Formats: sequence, structure tokens, C-alpha cells
Amino acid sequence: MQAIAGFAPFSLATNGPVALTVGKEHPSLLLASCGLLFLLARDTISKPGDASSFLKEAEANRLQQLMITSDFNRYVRMAMGSINLLSSALYVYYAAKKTNDSSSEVKERSSSLSSETAQWLLTGWSCLIGAVWLSSGYYGQ
Repeated sequence: MQAIAGFAPFSLATNGPVALTVGKEHPSLLLASCGLLFLLARDTISKPGDASSFLKEAEANRLQQLMITSDFNRYVRMAMGSINLLSSALYVYYAAKKTNDSSSEVKERSSSLSSETAQWLLTGWSCLIGAVWLSSGYYGQ
């Protein structure tokens, strides 16, 4: 139960960018991200199988390569990074499209600047989370 209680903040931090950027326009991306995070949590929390199935040669090989996680775990991490980067690109596309559509309206500079700052921060956060997932998946750590 302790592991599940610690899962909620982690889920918010990792799925938050996808939810805030394209959760309304593309709920399938958010659903895919949540599903992948569930698979990753299940793989991380699950207890190892029978001790006799553990191979010391495989462990030594993984440690030499500095690739400690399973291939499944690595693929899930890379998929989550791809979803975060895709959501960032879509968010920037929709924000630019919205700005171009409303360019005829006269806006106050301060509200526009604060909105643009929030968009940059949200895009940067989403790209950072995506880069972390991709690099941890690629290097298997």
C-alpha cells in the first residue's frame, strides 16, 4: 500500500505535462501515457520470481553494460518520452494556431506576456520530462 500512496505524486509530475498541454484536444495521448505509467509501475513494484531462475551471468553482463533495467522497462520509458515530446509539439502547434487566429484582436501586452511565459514554461517542463524518459530508457538506468 505504501508504494501506491507514493505513486500519486509521481503520476502527477509525469502525466501532468501531457494533461495540461493536450489533454483536452487529444485524450488518447493522456490515456496512453497513464497506461504506460501503470505498466512501468507494475514492472517496478513486482517482486522477482523464483530465485533459481536468477542468472548470475545475466546480472554480470547487465552490470558491465551499465544497463540494469529490463528491455520492457526501457521500451516503456522511451514510449513515455515520445508521448511527452509529441504532446509538447502539438501544444506549440495549437498555441501558435490560436495566436495567429486571434492576431486581429488587440490585447494588452502584460496579459499576452504572462500567457506566453506560461506557455514557454509548460512546454519546457513537458520537453524536460520527455527528455528524462527518453534518456533513462535509452541508457537503461
